Amino acid sequence: MNKKILVVENKRWYRLEAAAQLEDAFPEHDIQTARGRTEVDELIDVGSIPLDEIAIVCTGDLLDAGSTGWGVVERLRNRGYEGPALYIGVEFEIPERHRYLFSGKASYVRNNDLVEKVNQYLETQVQ
Repeated sequence: MNKKILVVENKRWYRLEAAAQLEDAFPEHDIQTARGRTEVDELIDVGSIPLDEIAIVCTGDLLDAGSTGWGVVERLRNRGYEGPALYIGVEFEIPERHRYLFSGKASYVRNNDLVEKVNQYLETQVQ
């Protein structure tokens, strides 16, 4: 079974761009996308994304239905997810009180930054 890379971003173009970069770079992983916390909860609750199958979470800042990237990661951590989380937001910095939730920050608009950062975390998991 392939591990999943979860991309959570409400802006369709950003979500699709990040997912396309990751699909090209990591064909051995399933790329799953969501628009916000409610959609992530639904995917987990119906079993589409078992927490132990998530290799890494990449999330933006402001998401659907008033949720935030840090809120999604906090929710995943509260549900038992212990893996890496990358912040890929472009509009806001992570608030200081939520920085502990993330493993790092990446950009899908800077050449190969997202792919390189995800690769670093995936290589660490294999070792």
